[in-house]
Amino acid sequence: MNITDREFDDVMAIGMVAGGSITIPHVRRASRLWSELKEDNQA
Repeated sequence: MNITDREFDDVMAIGMVAGGSITIPHVRRASRLWSELKEDNQA
């Protein structure tokens, strides 16, 4: 993957500002997936 954790966090923060609280479940799911992808990529 060609993005850093910082860039991912920035994108999620922008999504929260633009989408409001309705995006919280999606941000949580995306964060879990991001963590899993990082683990798979390190293996």
